[in-house]
Amino acid sequence: MREGRIVFSDRQELLMDPVITVRAETRERDADGNQVTITLSAVNQLLSMFSPRFTATPAKSESEIMELLGQIVSADSSNAASLLLATGDFALQVTVIRQLETALRDLLNFDIFSIRTMVLQNAMKQGLNMNSSHERTTAGNFFDNSTVYMGKYFGRELYADALLHWSYDQDRVNDSDTVGG
Repeated sequence: MREGRIVFSDRQELLMDPVITVRAETRERDADGNQVTITLSAVNQLLSMFSPRFTATPAKSESEIMELLGQIVSADSSNAASLLLATGDFALQVTVIRQLETALRDLLNFDIFSIRTMVLQNAMKQGLNMNSSHERTTAGNFFDNSTVYMGKYFGRELYADALLHWSYDQDRVNDSDTVGG
């Protein structure tokens, strides 16, 4: 989330339908392994009529953006393996990862703690040989494009947060400073 604003009206009919402005972005990798930044934006829209605009850098079509976001059904669903990967990732996130996030948030006393892992998808890609650009399987392959976000309030006015993002770098596989890339 880069920017967000919600404006509630004092008029009764608009109280339940606020005006929102939002800009969020995520980073994904395309089929060639290139980093793509996807941005969702909406400016001064009623929540009931929310219709965000998706853009990508480098430029991608709406169908390509939806596929990168894992919404294979609304994009080009001709690839059943991609649909299986997206479904598996969602199931892992809702079951195992959610419980892990809650336990770590309580243990570390964070106000916000979120994990988005691509371990299952990356493991399935390796198993199905969909990731043919990677010749050697290392620990780095499995954690590629995983993120951890954490935040903590200190009193009422001070908030600190951090985002950790793991990216696999094929050029650094034999580098002694990394874990397999």
